[in-house]
Amino acid sequence: MNNPKVDIIFGGQYGSEGKRLFNEYYFHKYNPDTIVSNFGPNSGGFDSNGNKWTTFATNAPCLHLLSPGSIINITDFWKEQALLPKDAKILIHENATIITENNIEKEKNLIQIGSTMRGTSTSIIQKINRDPKNINTANKILPEFTISARNWFELLKSCKHIQLAIPQGHSLSLNHGFYPYCTSRNTSPQQGLADAGIPIQWVDKIIACMRTYPIRVANHFDNIGNMIGYSGPYYQDQHEITWNDIKQVPELTTISKKVRRLFSFSIEQYKESCLMNGVTNVFMNFINYLNKDNCNEFYSRLNNISKISWFGYGPTINDIKEIG
Repeated sequence: MNNPKVDIIFGGQYGSEGKRLFNEYYFHKYNPDTIVSNFGPNSGGFDSNGNKWTTFATNAPCLHLLSPGSIINITDFWKEQALLPKDAKILIHENATIITENNIEKEKNLIQIGSTMRGTSTSIIQKINRDPKNINTANKILPEFTISARNWFELLKSCKHIQLAIPQGHSLSLNHGFYPYCTSRNTSPQQGLADAGIPIQWVDKIIACMRTYPIRVANHFDNIGNMIGYSGPYYQDQHEITWNDIKQVPELTTISKKVRRLFSFSIEQYKESCLMNGVTNVFMNFINYLNKDNCNEFYSRLNNISKISWFGYGPTINDIKEIG
């Protein structure tokens, strides 16, 4: 029996590159039978219909496998489960993490960096503690959807074409980002494979989602304007700019609804992300933020580093154009 083909989709910058939209586009164009993901509620995105997703990659009529690296908010799970097509099937690895209300409350007391404060890091800590009397995994909380660790790999082997969806962005990784101004885990294709237990030999494409003007989540301020949470620095060839500088309406963060910090494009970040993660193709989003001359220059400068295969011009899959 042939091994499944695996195509990986991940964020190449600081997140919010349009991964949910591209996952939707890629599924409809290439029809994989399975989507594997390791999302958490601190990383949301929108499909073409404006629906927000934090638990699933997109609204696809296929088998959705939530790997043991998934971090699941129960409320989000049930909302999104209701949005999936009727012929979609859900299976959750028994060791996936479930966020409790206690996790969310604990995280609110840890505001020292810019964070979504949705209980992700505290739920991971609870899982790592491995207290048999305080387990927060899927087999205890969502048993009707779980698959055992022993049966997981056999199921993966039975798939034909897997779309592996990974949240957040390269420069937010715990080990390779701007520590401590980063997320609570690694966000690379390699981490997605490790979380899911997928052999590297199955991988066909590694697709980085990028944007023309990268963003970071907002800094946190108290009621009198003092900064109490900094979302982090940026690359040496980058500088922070305003939304007015590029004549665009300010974007709000998907989860916390605060104005995103905006930056110029970094060649250093692009090279690092593509080379470190073995990128085969790039989806470059928010091309509509550039004028035509800038777009042509942008493409010619970057395509020699890693092949840009798609441009994104807007909020629906009809706004994604294959190029090259």
